[in-house]
Amino acid sequence: QYKIKGTVTDITNYGKYGCFYINDGTAQVYVYGSMNSAQFNPEVGDIITFEGPWTSYGNFDDVTILSLEKSLIKLEKVFPETALPLDGGVATALLTIKQGELEVVIPEDASWLTAGEPYTVGTSTFVDLTAAPNEGGARKTTVTFKTKVGEKEYVAMADIEQEGAIAEVTVA
Repeated sequence: QYKIKGTVTDITNYGKYGCFYINDGTAQVYVYGSMNSAQFNPEVGDIITFEGPWTSYGNFDDVTILSLEKSLIKLEKVFPETALPLDGGVATALLTIKQGELEVVIPEDASWLTAGEPYTVGTSTFVDLTAAPNEGGARKTTVTFKTKVGEKEYVAMADIEQEGAIAEVTVA
Protein backbone atom coordinates (compact mmCIF):
# COMPACT_ATOMS: atom_id res chain seq x y z
CA GLN A 1 0.00 0.00 0.00
CA TYR A 2 1.24 3.45 -0.94
CA LYS A 3 -0.02 6.88 0.08
CA ILE A 4 0.47 9.52 -2.63
CA LYS A 5 -0.27 13.25 -2.77
CA GLY A 6 0.04 15.22 -5.99
CA THR A 7 -1.54 17.30 -8.69
CA VAL A 8 -4.12 15.83 -11.07
CA THR A 9 -2.68 16.20 -14.60
CA ASP A 10 -5.37 14.42 -16.65
CA ILE A 11 -8.71 12.70 -16.10
CA THR A 12 -9.80 9.68 -18.16
CA ASN A 13 -12.94 7.60 -17.62
CA TYR A 14 -13.41 9.09 -14.15
CA GLY A 15 -17.20 8.87 -14.26
CA LYS A 16 -17.11 5.17 -15.11
CA TYR A 17 -13.97 3.85 -13.40
CA GLY A 18 -12.46 6.69 -11.37
CA CYS A 19 -9.28 6.94 -13.49
CA PHE A 20 -6.84 9.86 -13.47
CA TYR A 21 -3.18 10.82 -13.81
CA ILE A 22 -1.31 12.46 -10.95
CA ASN A 23 2.13 14.06 -10.59
CA ASP A 24 3.67 14.14 -7.12
CA GLY A 25 6.62 16.27 -8.19
CA THR A 26 8.86 13.29 -8.94
CA ALA A 27 6.89 11.44 -11.61
CA GLN A 28 3.51 11.11 -13.27
CA VAL A 29 1.54 7.94 -12.51
CA TYR A 30 -1.77 6.51 -13.64
CA VAL A 31 -4.56 5.62 -11.24
CA TYR A 32 -6.75 2.95 -12.76
CA GLY A 33 -9.83 2.97 -10.61
CA SER A 34 -10.89 4.68 -7.39
CA MET A 35 -13.04 2.74 -4.93
CA ASN A 36 -14.78 5.90 -3.67
CA SER A 37 -14.66 8.07 -6.81
CA ALA A 38 -18.36 9.01 -6.57
CA GLN A 39 -17.59 11.05 -3.42
CA PHE A 40 -15.16 13.35 -5.25
CA ASN A 41 -15.15 15.51 -8.38
CA PRO A 42 -11.49 16.18 -9.28
CA GLU A 43 -10.41 18.54 -12.04
CA VAL A 44 -7.01 18.99 -13.65
CA GLY A 45 -4.88 21.06 -11.26
CA ASP A 46 -6.55 19.83 -8.06
CA ILE A 47 -4.38 18.29 -5.35
CA ILE A 48 -5.45 14.78 -4.45
CA THR A 49 -4.26 12.33 -1.80
CA PHE A 50 -4.98 8.62 -2.21
CA GLU A 51 -3.90 5.25 -0.86
CA GLY A 52 -3.64 2.03 -2.79
CA PRO A 53 -1.56 -0.77 -4.29
CA TRP A 54 1.03 -0.41 -7.05
CA THR A 55 0.30 -3.03 -9.69
CA SER A 56 2.54 -5.00 -11.99
CA TYR A 57 1.06 -3.02 -14.89
CA GLY A 58 2.90 0.11 -13.75
CA ASN A 59 -0.03 2.00 -12.26
CA PHE A 60 -2.17 2.20 -9.14
CA ASP A 61 -5.37 0.18 -9.15
CA ASP A 62 -8.50 0.37 -6.97
CA VAL A 63 -7.24 3.17 -4.73
CA THR A 64 -9.10 4.99 -1.97
CA ILE A 65 -9.15 8.78 -2.30
CA LEU A 66 -8.39 10.32 1.10
CA SER A 67 -8.73 14.03 0.28
CA LEU A 68 -9.18 16.50 -2.55
CA GLU A 69 -8.05 20.12 -2.45
CA LYS A 70 -9.48 22.27 -5.22
CA SER A 71 -6.94 24.27 -7.21
CA LEU A 72 -6.84 28.05 -7.04
CA ILE A 73 -6.18 28.23 -10.79
CA LYS A 74 -8.06 26.65 -13.67
CA LEU A 75 -7.46 26.75 -17.40
CA GLU A 76 -10.92 27.23 -18.86
CA LYS A 77 -10.02 27.27 -22.56
CA VAL A 78 -7.37 28.10 -25.14
CA PHE A 79 -8.54 29.61 -28.40
CA PRO A 80 -8.16 28.93 -31.16
CA GLU A 81 -8.36 25.22 -30.35
CA THR A 82 -6.42 24.39 -33.53
CA ALA A 83 -2.70 24.74 -34.24
CA LEU A 84 -1.49 28.25 -34.94
CA PRO A 85 -0.65 29.01 -38.59
CA LEU A 86 2.93 28.72 -39.79
CA ASP A 87 3.18 32.47 -40.44
CA GLY A 88 2.70 33.11 -36.70
CA GLY A 89 -0.31 33.95 -34.62
CA VAL A 90 -1.81 34.38 -31.18
CA ALA A 91 -3.40 31.81 -28.90
CA THR A 92 -5.32 33.22 -25.96
CA ALA A 93 -5.56 31.31 -22.68
CA LEU A 94 -8.64 31.94 -20.54
CA LEU A 95 -8.05 31.22 -16.85
CA THR A 96 -9.90 31.49 -13.58
CA ILE A 97 -7.60 32.50 -10.73
CA LYS A 98 -9.21 32.39 -7.31
CA GLN A 99 -6.21 33.72 -5.38
CA GLY A 100 -2.58 34.72 -5.86
CA GLU A 101 -0.52 36.30 -8.63
CA LEU A 102 -0.27 34.64 -12.02
CA GLU A 103 3.10 33.47 -13.36
CA VAL A 104 3.39 32.24 -16.95
CA VAL A 105 6.22 29.78 -17.67
CA ILE A 106 7.24 28.97 -21.24
CA PRO A 107 9.89 26.22 -21.60
CA GLU A 108 13.38 27.41 -22.58
CA ASP A 109 13.31 25.32 -25.77
CA ALA A 110 10.22 27.20 -26.98
CA SER A 111 11.86 30.53 -27.80
CA TRP A 112 9.39 30.81 -30.69
CA LEU A 113 6.58 31.57 -28.21
CA THR A 114 6.16 34.65 -26.01
CA ALA A 115 3.58 35.57 -23.39
CA GLY A 116 1.94 38.96 -23.12
CA GLU A 117 0.98 40.59 -19.83
CA PRO A 118 -2.07 38.92 -18.26
CA TYR A 119 -5.23 41.02 -18.32
CA THR A 120 -8.52 40.64 -16.49
CA VAL A 121 -12.07 41.07 -17.73
CA GLY A 122 -14.62 40.59 -14.98
CA THR A 123 -13.56 37.46 -13.10
CA SER A 124 -11.61 35.98 -16.02
CA THR A 125 -7.88 36.32 -16.68
CA PHE A 126 -6.51 36.19 -20.22
CA VAL A 127 -2.97 35.62 -21.48
CA ASP A 128 -2.02 36.09 -25.14
CA LEU A 129 0.65 33.66 -26.36
CA THR A 130 2.30 34.83 -29.59
CA ALA A 131 4.04 32.41 -31.95
CA ALA A 132 6.75 33.65 -34.31
CA PRO A 133 6.67 32.58 -37.98
CA ASN A 134 7.76 28.97 -38.44
CA GLU A 135 10.13 27.94 -41.22
CA GLY A 136 10.73 24.48 -39.75
CA GLY A 137 8.56 21.49 -38.95
CA ALA A 138 5.42 21.54 -36.83
CA ARG A 139 6.12 22.37 -33.19
CA LYS A 140 4.44 22.04 -29.84
CA THR A 141 5.15 23.13 -26.27
CA THR A 142 3.42 23.10 -22.91
CA VAL A 143 2.91 26.44 -21.17
CA THR A 144 2.54 26.36 -17.40
CA PHE A 145 0.40 28.85 -15.49
CA LYS A 146 1.18 29.10 -11.77
CA THR A 147 -0.21 30.82 -8.73
CA LYS A 148 1.22 30.53 -5.24
CA VAL A 149 -0.45 31.15 -1.90
CA GLY A 150 1.84 30.76 1.08
CA GLU A 151 4.01 27.71 0.39
CA LYS A 152 1.44 26.00 -1.86
CA GLU A 153 1.78 26.31 -5.60
CA TYR A 154 -1.11 25.61 -7.96
CA VAL A 155 -0.61 24.95 -11.67
CA ALA A 156 -2.55 24.65 -14.91
CA MET A 157 -1.01 23.70 -18.26
CA ALA A 158 -1.85 24.30 -21.91
CA ASP A 159 -0.40 22.67 -25.01
CA ILE A 160 0.30 25.16 -27.80
CA GLU A 161 0.91 23.86 -31.33
CA GLN A 162 2.02 25.54 -34.53
CA GLU A 163 1.86 24.25 -38.08
CA GLY A 164 5.15 23.63 -39.84
CA ALA A 165 6.57 24.63 -43.20
CA ILE A 166 8.26 21.28 -43.72
CA ALA A 167 6.02 18.39 -44.71
CA GLU A 168 7.06 14.82 -44.01
CA VAL A 169 6.32 12.68 -47.05
CA THR A 170 7.00 9.15 -48.17
CA VAL A 171 8.00 8.52 -51.77
CA ALA A 172 7.16 5.10 -53.12
